[in-house]
Amino acid sequence: MIYSKFRSIFVETIKINAPMNERANYWLELSDYDIITAQAMLETQRLLYVGFMCHQAIEKILKAYCSEKTNEQPHTPII
Repeated sequence: MIYSKFRSIFVETIKINAPMNERANYWLELSDYDIITAQAMLETQRLLYVGFMCHQAIEKILKAYCSEKTNEQPHTPII
């Protein structure tokens, strides 16, 4: 799936001989939950919500990246 590939590329990109910080892990866990929700919505043909949850998942992956690189908690929408 595209999400899995995108997420794995992200995780490999930010790992440089060190584990991710707790904030980045937090955002990645939330993005995983959003994708699971999007899959459930897809099964029931609630396509508007599929798009919304995928958008949320991508935004949370970007927040994880920013959190990892800056060591600060992002609070504002990124996309």
